[in-house]
Amino acid sequence: GRQKFDRVWVVTSVDSTGIKGTWNGQPLTLTLDLNVLDSPQFTNSDKRLLNFPLEVGKKWKSNNNFVDHTYKEMTGSETYSVEVTGYEKVKVQAGEFDAFKLKAKSSWNMKSGDVGTHVFTYWYAPKVRAVVKDSELIASQGWGLPEWTCELAEFQLQP
Repeated sequence: GRQKFDRVWVVTSVDSTGIKGTWNGQPLTLTLDLNVLDSPQFTNSDKRLLNFPLEVGKKWKSNNNFVDHTYKEMTGSETYSVEVTGYEKVKVQAGEFDAFKLKAKSSWNMKSGDVGTHVFTYWYAPKVRAVVKDSELIASQGWGLPEWTCELAEFQLQP
C-alpha cells in the first residue's frame, strides 16, 4: 500500500558555509551539495549522497558518523560508495524530469553492535534542485525492511 509522508523543506539562507532552512518547521542544516548535516531526524558528519558537479560515471566514497534523534540506539557509523549511473527521464507525482540516476551502497555499524547494509537508487533533477525519487533497501543481522520508494509530490522554487 501507499503511505503519505509529508516532508516540507524551506530554505531560509545560503552562504559559503552551507544552507539553512526548516524541515516541517524545525531547524535544518545542509551542505552546499544538499547533504543533510542536521535535521529533526538525523545529525550526520559526512553523509555525502550528492557531490556536485554530477556527471555520468562519477564515483565517490564517504565515511559518516550519525545520530538518529528518533531511535537513539540507531547511532553509529557508515561507509558510503556512490556512483552516478545515468541521466534519464523519471516520472513522479510532481511531474516528469530529466535526472541523474545515482546508486549508493553503505555498510553501517551501530553502537549497539548491530551491523547491516543500505542499498539505494535515487534521482536528482537539476530543474527542481532536489532528489525527486528514492528507492531503498535496508538489511541487518536477522532483520530487514521491505524495499520502499519515496517520490516528490510537489515543489515550489523561489527566484
